[in-house]
Amino acid sequence: MGWDLDEVERPLVEQLLGLGWRFLEGDLDKPAATGRASFAEVIQAGSLRSQLHALNLHDGQPWLDEERLTQAVSALTRMPGHRLMEANKAAIALLVGGLTVEGLPGWDGGHMTLSAISGMRRNRTYSRHQAAP
Repeated sequence: MGWDLDEVERPLVEQLLGLGWRFLEGDLDKPAATGRASFAEVIQAGSLRSQLHALNLHDGQPWLDEERLTQAVSALTRMPGHRLMEANKAAIALLVGGLTVEGLPGWDGGHMTLSAISGMRRNRTYSRHQAAP
């Protein structure tokens, strides 16, 4: 595939594996191999939903219901801005700073900031797409 695979992608994958991420081999002909209906889906929404649910606990228990998970996933999949750089900056700000959704009654004025990255030492997934041989 060229220098980008050998000099960029493979070293990044190896680094992520060393940090505990899971590598998910993709296939350019089969988007379902990476948990998507089509390659137009940039985010693996199912994986994102399950990680947000597992990562955000209240008294040691998951508290996010389907409506709150939908709010969070929507915030990450519907980026403001018309340019790619603007959208990337907005997505990174949400991932690093957290996502705000409606909280449980009595919480911080009814809102809660979800963690999207902190503490994710296990069950991380990185995928790339490879043409079928």
